[in-house]
Amino acid sequence: MNKIIRVIFLFALLGCDTPSNIAPIEEHSFIKYYGGVGNQQGIALKQTPDGGFIIGGNSQSEFGGPSDFLLVKVDAEGNQEWYQTYDSGGDDKLVNIIVEQDAYVFAGTSTNNGQSTIYISRVGLDGTEIAQSDIGNYITESYACTGINPTASGNFIVTGKNIIPSASSSSAVVILQNNLTRIDHQFFGKKDEEVVLIEGFEIVNHSRISYLIFGYSVKGTEFFQLDADLVGVNTANTIINTTGRVSDVVQFDDHKFYVMSNTDNDAELGLVSAPNPSSDFIPPNASHRIRLANSFNGTYMVVKQGNLAVSGIVKEASSEKTTSTLLEVTPLGEAIWQRLLGQDFSYSSGQVVVLQDGSVLYTGVAGLKEQTKVFLIKVKSNGQMD
Repeated sequence: MNKIIRVIFLFALLGCDTPSNIAPIEEHSFIKYYGGVGNQQGIALKQTPDGGFIIGGNSQSEFGGPSDFLLVKVDAEGNQEWYQTYDSGGDDKLVNIIVEQDAYVFAGTSTNNGQSTIYISRVGLDGTEIAQSDIGNYITESYACTGINPTASGNFIVTGKNIIPSASSSSAVVILQNNLTRIDHQFFGKKDEEVVLIEGFEIVNHSRISYLIFGYSVKGTEFFQLDADLVGVNTANTIINTTGRVSDVVQFDDHKFYVMSNTDNDAELGLVSAPNPSSDFIPPNASHRIRLANSFNGTYMVVKQGNLAVSGIVKEASSEKTTSTLLEVTPLGEAIWQRLLGQDFSYSSGQVVVLQDGSVLYTGVAGLKEQTKVFLIKVKSNGQMD
């Protein structure tokens, strides 16, 4: 019990703001923390139909051992409604959540005895697991999940990275039916030309379906266009003129995508126009560095009234410590406002949500001296909390 009291006391000291900012200053701003005994991580964040939010991440007991998938359901003010972990039988790492009308679907990686498989699960609105799928049963090599997105038809596009690259492939795209069974898959890259796929999107143009898949290689950020049968329409093209690794992609409209890539010290933005399915060329797009005073790597982003709300980490010189940051930038990378969290401990950043009134929320990992917890912060449209 004393340990729990000490943890609660530490929460009051966290963040770059004064302790008064830990409690909601007003109904539209708050900082909340979630977690039990051991280490918890906040990775994914989505708004739910009831006006609340679902947070996805990972949970590890204080005694060490493997991590379990974690979901935390909260109301509109960040008050916890339920908290549930899911054990696939291995060491679990969540990647993303999809919100359905009457369920949630989460995707991640389960590693057991050195073999990794892509794990997809559907749970009810109360957190009860309804169905699950182990995509590793269909792919003979060891794959980790890197992304999942829904399609207009209700299916899912799943991307995965080969943990042990071989002559056959370094990444894969899998199309799942809504019931989580496989429709088709396609492999990418070879052992000597590793391609890491991050996100896949469905494009519908004149009733024709194609898929745009984003990833990176030693050449930089790349994309592939596939037809409905996962056959390549275009060869890979470097989108951003850098050796950066794509960290997130968001869809701006039906045929335009913002891409964020990281180099060792900087993050860059590019706007990509997707072609018609019959096109055989996509012009490269120029990049714009996100302009901040400190070394910055972006993690996630979302469109915000023509700009972008971006989460990321600020790396301190000559230190392993990272500070979590939330900012709004223009498509040219110019920062409008920035907020820091966790200057006293090492924090990291997860997904971002923008509400209809322009206020912004994001989740992440709050680092303590001995353990980590999930955080959720909500700020006004201008980044302020007062």
